[in-house]
Order: sequence, then C-alpha cells, then structure tokens
Amino acid sequence: MEKGFNLVDKATAMENIKKDEIRKIAEGDKKAAAKIGLHAGAEAVVVGTATIGDVESIRGVLYGSKATVSIWALKVDNASLYALSTQSKSAAVGVSNLYGTAF
Repeated sequence: MEKGFNLVDKATAMENIKKDEIRKIAEGDKKAAAKIGLHAGAEAVVVGTATIGDVESIRGVLYGSKATVSIWALKVDNASLYALSTQSKSAAVGVSNLYGTAF
C-alpha cells in the first residue's frame, strides 16, 4: 500500500502556531517542530530556512555573496530526524567564471 501525504497550507498552519514557536523551529528546535506536528496530527514535519549573506560589489555590480538553504524532516512522535540537507552557493564563483578572475 502506498503512503500519501496530506499537506497543510501556510494560512492554516499560522492559525495554530505562535510566533515564538516559529522562531524556535527556524533556529532548529526539533522538539518545538515535533510539538506542532503532534498538535496537527502529523506523522512528520518538514522545515526549511533560506539565508543570504552580505552583498558584495564586483566590478561595480552588486551581488549576494552567498545563499544557504537548509531543509530537514523529522518524525513527530520522537523528534528524530528522517533527513537533513544544507546547500550553499556563492554568486562570486559565477561572476569570477564570467570575468575570468579569482575572487
């Protein structure tokens, strides 16, 4: 038997989550994420963050120096991780390839 996933939209989730809980979850608090999942009747919770580093000027053009995206999924019954992934990319690498210069 195939397992399906029911998703909760942002507006519905926001009705039941306090702002301090959102902050805790964004900071990586697995217990806070599991608590929200249990409250919603979920088996798993998927949480992600995206950040951008300082802006740099390269040859007079502004670029975000680095972007990082992290996502993790956890079981809500014991707050254990199913999976975790973090990826970072730098705009300066693409610009250095374009101009043939090392930054």
